[in-house]
Amino acid sequence: MRRRFLLGALAVTGFAGSALYFAPGQPDVMYAQTEMGAVARMLALAGVADNDIIYDLGCGDGRFVIAAARQFGARGVGIDIDPKRIKEASDLAQRAGVADRVRFVEADLFKADIS
Repeated sequence: MRRRFLLGALAVTGFAGSALYFAPGQPDVMYAQTEMGAVARMLALAGVADNDIIYDLGCGDGRFVIAAARQFGARGVGIDIDPKRIKEASDLAQRAGVADRVRFVEADLFKADIS
């Protein structure tokens, strides 16, 4: 079983260098959705397969984890500090029919246990 990690596509969306600072326990970067075409291309480029577990650190609405499960049969874990994003991701996974293959955790990605 391979494990792969994604960091919320910050480098791809251009927000890696434009962090906004908030209070501890709050998001410290602006939430921005990655375009679904880019999600599909990134997962394909990474060679995601059905024997993979995808960890998306800073998962937002869970689109990478959900797409990996739906399109490639992978399992996934999304981690985000924002409870609204975790609820949204869980709801979207349910609607996509992949809730049995993915889970979302409300946590600070720098403190989350991903061992």
